[in-house]
Amino acid sequence: MRTISYIKTDPTKNLTLLIKDPIPVEEQLPLASLLIGKDHLDAEQAGFFMEPANPHADARLRMMAGEFCGNATMSVGAVLAKKEHLPFGETKIYQLEISGAAGFVGCQITTEKDGWRGLVDMPLPEKVTEETFLWQGKSMTLPVVYFDGIAHIIRQVAQVDDAMRAETEDMAALWEASIAAPAFGILLWQKEKDMMDPFVVVKGGSRVWESSCGSGTCAIGSFLAKEAGGKASVSLQEPGGELGAEAVWDGENIRSLRLMGHVKILEESTYSFEES
Repeated sequence: MRTISYIKTDPTKNLTLLIKDPIPVEEQLPLASLLIGKDHLDAEQAGFFMEPANPHADARLRMMAGEFCGNATMSVGAVLAKKEHLPFGETKIYQLEISGAAGFVGCQITTEKDGWRGLVDMPLPEKVTEETFLWQGKSMTLPVVYFDGIAHIIRQVAQVDDAMRAETEDMAALWEASIAAPAFGILLWQKEKDMMDPFVVVKGGSRVWESSCGSGTCAIGSFLAKEAGGKASVSLQEPGGELGAEAVWDGENIRSLRLMGHVKILEESTYSFEES
């Protein structure tokens, strides 16, 4: 029997486990894949608290596949704000070490009546490009936004139904080997309705229709900024609620990127389970 300590958060319904125990990196992905299952702690993703590399960091988190996650970053900020009893209406900026990001990630947290409002200075995308994918004998050229550790394929659609979801899962299985990142998403974006449904694959780990996706929201914001040739903002209604992003394109690259959202802390507890 093994027991772990965890915190479960709800950043726009993107249920996230933050594992408090020190876990070797090589054990994190298989352990997270087990724990997020519906037979265990039932979440969409997991991250692991680790000892900060820089003594000035407020906390360090490594995601299950070493990717970056804006929702998990906001969750860490909320946990810190709760721990120090940040008063209602007050704001504090935490300097965090998060996997998939070089240096500190600034996370601004404001205490609200029903949780915490977060604003994250996101790692900038490595590139905003287009790639061609094969599907049912035809070529599809789609925007792809690459972050360190995760890439997002943006597919504009008129509506999302069960058939489209099944097709997306088949596309992900077919395209997985061609995506040069340990995790990737296919974002079904209803542009005219400001809606987005994210399907996220962690290679060797999970395949999840996420309730919300921070990096996916920022991918669409980055794409819009490049299209506009300057500043763009987007507010997307996702299955779990609303996330916003602001991005600035300088003619060659994204030079500024921020994510806005809301976090609740659901529970802090321990969990015992049998290891196979």
